[in-house]
Amino acid sequence: MGFISGGIFGFFAGGVFMFLFYPTEWINDRSTIGYYSINSVRAECKEKRANGLENPTFEVTAEYPYEILPKDRSCNGDENNLITVSTIKDNLGNHGWLPTFIYNVKTGERSFKEW
Repeated sequence: MGFISGGIFGFFAGGVFMFLFYPTEWINDRSTIGYYSINSVRAECKEKRANGLENPTFEVTAEYPYEILPKDRSCNGDENNLITVSTIKDNLGNHGWLPTFIYNVKTGERSFKEW
């Protein structure tokens, strides 16, 4: 009887351990994709401008579940001068639970928004 109750305790203790630590690592890993993507876009656009290109576009892509906006890949950003790396919207139009990374082309400010 002690073996069974010890096995059940171990099963539940392991489940609690995985619940507490595994999702955190997965979320941090996915967030890193967005973080490095926005920094890569920023660096590529700065380099192209330094080389004198007018209206440059970036080549950087983001891995799933992220996408980079604006879709035309302009280093000038969208109508608000922003380049955004955010999660792909679901069927309801929600961005999900990973952070969105934002680069303001005019001010050079980098920020992020958690959902």
